[in-house]
Order: sequence, then structure tokens, then C-alpha cells
Amino acid sequence: MSSVERPPSGIAGQAFRLFLLGPLRLADAEDRDLTPGSGVQRAMLAVLALAPRGSVSRVRLQDMFWGEKDPQLAAQSLRTALHGLRRSLAALPVPIVTTDETTVGLRLDLVAVDLLALQEAAPLPAAALGGAPEVLEGLNPRLGGGAEGFEDWLRDQRSFWSDRIETLVAAAGATLAVGPAPAPATLAPARAAAPPERAPALPPVLGLLVPLVEGGGPRAQFLADGVLDRISVSLRDHLGVRLYDYRELGGDTDMAGIVDEPLLYLRLRFYHEPGWSSIRMIGLGPGLRDMLWSAECELGALDGAPIEERAADFLAEVVTLSAETVHRPPQSENEATISPFHAMNVMFQLDRGALDELRGQIATSWERTADPVYLSLQAYLNTFRVGEHWGAQDGDLREETLEMLCSGLLERSQNGLAAALAGHAAGYVLHDRDRAEALLARAVTLVPQSAFAWDHFALHRTYCGRYDSAREASARAMRLGAGSPIRFSFETTNCMISTLEGRFEAGRDLGRAVLAKRPRYGAALRYTAVSLAHNGQIAEAERLIARIRAMDPTFSSGWVAQNRMAIENPGARALLQLGLTRAGA
Repeated sequence: MSSVERPPSGIAGQAFRLFLLGPLRLADAEDRDLTPGSGVQRAMLAVLALAPRGSVSRVRLQDMFWGEKDPQLAAQSLRTALHGLRRSLAALPVPIVTTDETTVGLRLDLVAVDLLALQEAAPLPAAALGGAPEVLEGLNPRLGGGAEGFEDWLRDQRSFWSDRIETLVAAAGATLAVGPAPAPATLAPARAAAPPERAPALPPVLGLLVPLVEGGGPRAQFLADGVLDRISVSLRDHLGVRLYDYRELGGDTDMAGIVDEPLLYLRLRFYHEPGWSSIRMIGLGPGLRDMLWSAECELGALDGAPIEERAADFLAEVVTLSAETVHRPPQSENEATISPFHAMNVMFQLDRGALDELRGQIATSWERTADPVYLSLQAYLNTFRVGEHWGAQDGDLREETLEMLCSGLLERSQNGLAAALAGHAAGYVLHDRDRAEALLARAVTLVPQSAFAWDHFALHRTYCGRYDSAREASARAMRLGAGSPIRFSFETTNCMISTLEGRFEAGRDLGRAVLAKRPRYGAALRYTAVSLAHNGQIAEAERLIARIRAMDPTFSSGWVAQNRMAIENPGARALLQLGLTRAGA
């Protein structure tokens, strides 16, 4: 694979450049022209590029470009335009336009936008005699179909950026040169976040087929689409796959213009009768010829609890089966790319040798894909080095974690799993409560169906002493993660909350249940020992401390004073220290 020139911006992973000064132009790092031919597609790229965080709601785009159409026709027009845009960009090694059920986004972690450099007051291009080029020069605002919203947007953008450019030119004492502006300047990337030296590896492709609905009318169709949308977000976040959504083609599975045929197609069937409903997912192989697997779930009546809670086991099973289908063993060690799903499974096996090996696999995956989820996985793995008595919480570990989280990529990523992973690392290793709060709140907003995200939000609130909201988030994680293979970690969060609230019998019982499944789980050992000690069961508490010291001979109640347990509330810290002392630590 040929190497790719590093973007001039120095921003990790930004392999593409979008020029909005002058005629719109999209190019890769070797300056090959990738600009879509359609005016609507170019206009949509511009809107996404200048939107906050590169993300715009579907409703907003429909109103901007097809505001005079019936809402259903406008939604269909948007789906058609997005499909055309993805086809235009199908040759790119990684997708730069992302979609979910509510938003459309441009991956600003991969695309450097020239105007954003001016917003950050980055250095101007060399002075030239000519005046500043027009923003989106030559782009016709009259795109048809009721695009008055886009016309207004374009007029406002040209006025704003013209004023901005004149101000910067005057300050520089020179005239802005015609041509592409430099990419935005940001915090220099960390050692762990160095941009890959070669083109990102292509992630596997999954195809989402139009769901088949039997009975139930529009309400059932809406719910079936909602289930598929939630599954698509989980597949994207946990597996790092590319998704071809054939719902946006009206059911057409013509592969014209698609670079790679999906390795797996997913067909959802929704069955409804009065007072009863169920769903079934079928996994089909390439060419839609072979059924590879199926998963089923009874939902009961269509009213009641949110569907993501009633179908939690089903959603988890589909992600697991999809992971086992599309992530095959690499042909060689140099090609090894581990999915986030598999990386997390390895972490929660709590095998120290496997964790050491996993560090290398995650680093290799980052180099091959430039996907910021691997930065968050590297940072999250450092929480195991602390919490599982695998290493010291020293300055090197903190500096390494800080560098992984400070590349700026994670804030721009729309990956909810990455936000949850990074948020936990920010809180547990760096004790940066504000950043942890922002990332974890974002995670549960992006992936409200994720038990993992809600559990780590509960952990963060526990560290901050906000037990009411911690219990509420933890209960939601337990409902969503009823069938999760890492449910024991959610139960450990419950154990921690109970212990810190002084409900020692509940903490003891929850901890014992976890340790029956994972006898070496550090967090469960520590909090169960504290609950036992406060409950007067000193001998059993001492045995748990002995198990910890078999892994880490330096462990003591001093962990609390050193803030290695990440607890902020003084009363909770005193409770932990007293319990560990009574247990012989």
C-alpha cells in the first residue's frame, strides 16, 4: 500500500482537504481532486463543513434544500441526495460523511477545512495582489426544489466570511492570496496519536436492507426502522464498519458505484398482531444467497417500555453475531486490525498477558485506520493498568493518557463508544471531572441504547458523589445490558454505589456475585472487602485483600489518599480508607 502524504495541518488522521475559498474543491493529501459533480452534493458538503461539530440534523437539511416539498417527499429527496453523495465519494479509503436516524455529519477528524483556519485566526496565506476569493465561488444558490433555506444560508456565510477575511487581511497588512487556505492549526498531536504513515485500511462493509413489516401499519414500520437505526449505530461504534443503507435507495440493492460488496447483509422482519409483536434479524452472506444466522425477540404490545430496553438482549446478540461474521482472522500479523468490540471483550477477560498483547493490537489498528476510537481504546486500557493492579498510576501513565485524549479528534468524533471510553479515562486516570462529564453526557446522547455508556456515566457520577443520578444511570445500564457478556462490570458499579452509600449488606452481596464470575476483578475485590469490613466480616475481607496483594504486593489503604480510587467526596474517601484499614490493607 502506497504511503499517504501527511496533511499540512498536522492534525492526526486528516487525510483530506476541503477548500471553500474560491470554487469548492475536495482533495486528498496528494492533491487528487475528489470533488462531487452535483451542485446539491457540493452544497451539502459545504453546509456540513461549516456546521458546529460538522453535524446537521436531517430535518434542517430537508428544510434548507427541499423546504417547499411535502415532508415525506423531502425526506425521500434527502435520502436520494445522500446516496448520490456517498456514491460520489465511494472511492475514498474511509467514509467521510456519516448518517444516523437524526443527523448527517462530516468527519472533521479526517477532513481539514480551509475556512475553519480563519475562524481560529490561523496564519494567512502569502500576500498577493488580487482580492480575496469569494466563498464557494460559482456555487449557484438556486438549486431548485425549494432551496430558499440554502440561498439564505449561502448569503449569510459569504457576508460573514467576507468580513472575517477583510479583518484578518487588514491585521496582517496584506491582501489575501487567491487559492486554498492552510488547514486549521490545533494542538499538536500526541505521540500516541501520530498520523498513520499510509492510507487508512478499509473497514468491512455491512448492508442494511429494507425491513419487512407484517401487520401493525405505520406504527410498526416506524418501530422497525427505529430498531434498525439503533442497531446501525451500535455496529458503527463497536465494529468500525461501513454501512450501506438500502432504505435510502427505496430497497434497490444495485451495487453500481459501490466499491466493496457487503460481507454481511442484515434483514429485519417485524411481526405484529393485536397485543403482540416480535422481531427477527437474518444475516445474509454476499450476493444475498446464504442465510448465515438469525436472532429473534418477542416485544409484546407496541406500547410500554422503550423498544431499546425490551430488545436489549436482541440488540447485543445482533452486534455479537455481526462481529463474528465480518471480523475474520487477519492473514498476517502486519494486517491485524482488531475491532473495538473484540478489544473490549479482551479487556474484560482480565488476563494480564492478553492485555499486554492488546496494547500492540490497538496501536496497530490506529495506524492502519486513523479511527479515533482506537485512541480512546488506548486511553481506556490505561484504566485497567490502574484498576486491575497491572501498573502504577505514575506520571508517565497520566502523561500518556493525556496525550491520547488531547489530539482534538475525540471531540469531533460522532462515535458514542469512543466518547464513553475517553470519558472514563479522563475521570479515572486524569481526575478531570469536567471533561469526563462532557464526554460521558455526550456518549449517552449519541448512543442512548448503550448499556456500556450508561454504566460509565453512572461510574462518573459515583466518583463525584452524586449517588441519586448514579443509581438511575446504573439501573438503566442493567436493563439495557441484561444479556451483555460484561454485565458483571455493571453489577460492580451497583456494588460501588451501595458501598459508598453505606448499604454494606447490599454491597457485599453484589460484590460476591461478581467475584463468583470474575475472581480477579480488582474493583469488585476492593469494594466488596470494604463492605465486608464495615459489616464486621473481617476474616472474609482480609482474604479478599490477600487476593489483591497476590496481584499487587504494594496495595494498601493508601490508595485512597493517593486518589487511585478516583473518589472525590471526602466522606466517601474516609469510608473507603477505614474499610480497607479494617480489612488489613
